Amino acid sequence: APAGGGMTVQHWAENQAQFANMPPLPENWIRIRSSSSRIYFVNTFTGETQFVEPPDLPPGWTKQVSKSSGKTYYFHAARGLNTFEKPRV
Repeated sequence: APAGGGMTVQHWAENQAQFANMPPLPENWIRIRSSSSRIYFVNTFTGETQFVEPPDLPPGWTKQVSKSSGKTYYFHAARGLNTFEKPRV
C-alpha cells in the first residue's frame, strides 16, 4: 500500500536512516514522512498508523532515575514493581 510520498511501507522501513537523529521507536514501528512533510508512525506488524509517537513503555510503566545512584529504572505504580530492565511494549 502506498504511504507517504507514494512510496510503500516496505520502502520506508528500509529507509529509516533519515530519522537516525530521532529517538528509537518501539519494536515494529517506523516513521514515514507524508507528502506534506509531516511525520507519522506505522506499525509494520499491525498496520496501525498514527501521528502521535507511540509510547516506548507498556501501559502503567514509567521511567525513573534513582536519586541515590543516578541509574535509570522502570516503575509500575499499580503493581508496585520496579526493574532496571526496560519493559517491552
